[in-house]
Order: sequence, then structure tokens, then C-alpha cells
Amino acid sequence: MILWALIRKDLLIEWKNKDAILAMAAFTSLILLLFGIAVESIPKLLLDIAPGAVWISYLFAAVLGFNRLALAERDNNAIYTLLIAPIDRSLIFLSKFIVNFILIFIVELISLPLIMLFFNIDIFNHIFPLLLVYILATIGLSAIGTIFSAMLTNIRMKDVLMPLLSFPLLVPLLIAAISLCRSIFTGTEINVYWYKMLLSYDIIFLTAGFLLYEYL
Repeated sequence: MILWALIRKDLLIEWKNKDAILAMAAFTSLILLLFGIAVESIPKLLLDIAPGAVWISYLFAAVLGFNRLALAERDNNAIYTLLIAPIDRSLIFLSKFIVNFILIFIVELISLPLIMLFFNIDIFNHIFPLLLVYILATIGLSAIGTIFSAMLTNIRMKDVLMPLLSFPLLVPLLIAAISLCRSIFTGTEINVYWYKMLLSYDIIFLTAGFLLYEYL
């Protein structure tokens, strides 16, 4: 019940303002459009750059979303009201993580028709492997974002430090996600190793979030 109340609070705030989801969706659409236009005349190049373009757009959109969601906690020092509540801090981490996951995943689903349109890729023939990649990669992305947004809540240069600190840790996740999407988009054999890598990454950083959030 406590976890659901925390999740509901953040989702209601976002539903009322729609700052994060609109910014993330607009940014993702713009990046995909620009990449699509840039190499529109070279069909093979479109297919080659699609996985990288897709995950670059998700990465920057997610960071934008993390920063906007953190702003809500800064207003009237709302984060301190939350912290003095008699609840386990790991529940706060879990609720923030779930909200971040939901918002990023919604943006990813919105982007699927755009990927088909701008990159001429038939996604629906391989929708289930692709959704599995999205889910596993978004779990890791949300865990990292939740950890660092908590760490940088009261720092003025949060917008600059968030990508500087989080991007190096996200490199393994991005490599695995891009490699899997490349195989899915091109119809080649999928290397299960990359799925295992994403799963291991998720376990490590979710565990780190549960253990460290109270101190952060």
C-alpha cells in the first residue's frame, strides 16, 4: 500500500504537469526525425545507424526526464517531507524507479511508429524480442537515473553532472541494447550473451539502489 501510494503520488504529479513525458517524447521524436532526414537517400545507411540513433534518443530523453522529475521534489523542499516519513528508504527508491521506468517505456512505445516511418523498418515481425530488449535496458537505465537523481538533488549543476556521471556507467547497457537492436532490425541471429549482459546489469544496479539509496 505504501509503495502504491508513493508511485501514485509521482504519477499524479506527472499527469497534472506532463512536463517530463512531453519533453522526453518531443526530444526523442526530434532526434529520430533528424537522423532519418540526414541519411534518407541511403537506405542501407538508414538501417545501419537506426539502433544507435534510437538509443541515443532514449538516453538523452531519459536524462531530461530524470532532471524534470527531480524538480518536483525540490519545490518547497518536498523531498525532506518524504524523507522524514516513517517508511523504508528502499521503498522510496523502488517507487521512483518504477515511475521512471513507466515514463521511459511509454516514450519508447510512442517512438516505435516513428522508427518504422523514418528508418523504414518492419518492427512488428520482431516485436517480442524488441520489447524484451526495451524492458531489460529500461530497467537498467531507470535504476541508474534514480540513483544519480537522488545523489544530485541539491546540487546546482545537476543538469550538467547527471550526464557526466551516469553516461560512463551506461556504456555497457547501451552496447548491449544497440547490438541486440541491430540484430533484430537486420533479421540476423540474436546473440543471447547480450540479453544476459543486460540482465546482469539490471541486477547489479537495482541491488545497489536498494542498498545505497538511504545514504544518498
